[in-house]
This record gives sequence, structure tokens and C-alpha cells, in this order.
Amino acid sequence: MREKVVECLLNHGEMNQSEIVARTKLSHATVSRILTNLESRNIVVRYRDGVQKVVKLSDDIKSKLL
Repeated sequence: MREKVVECLLNHGEMNQSEIVARTKLSHATVSRILTNLESRNIVVRYRDGVQKVVKLSDDIKSKLL
């Protein structure tokens, strides 16, 4: 399931958690748990963009995957 989230971000760029849920068909709870794990391993970065929180692949990971 982690791979599904990483692949989604790789293919579609940065997005909010709800968009990841919609694209991967995983539950909010599952995506939240995966993102917390990926963030702790410096694979993704979460940041605020106005009122929403946006998720993107870290620059290090992105450069290794592309």
C-alpha cells in the first residue's frame, strides 16, 4: 500500500491527503498512517498551503526515483 501512495505522488505531483485517498482508493485512516510512516522516513514532506496540508515526495527521494 505504501508503494501505491508513493507512485501516486510520483505520477501526479504534490496533492492533499483527500486527493491521495481518491486516487488510491485507500481509506483516510490508511493513507494517514502511511503518510506518517513515510514522513518519519523522510520519503514525503507535508506542509501547509493556506488552509490545507499538502503532501509531496522529498527532493532526495524524487531525484532517486526519476
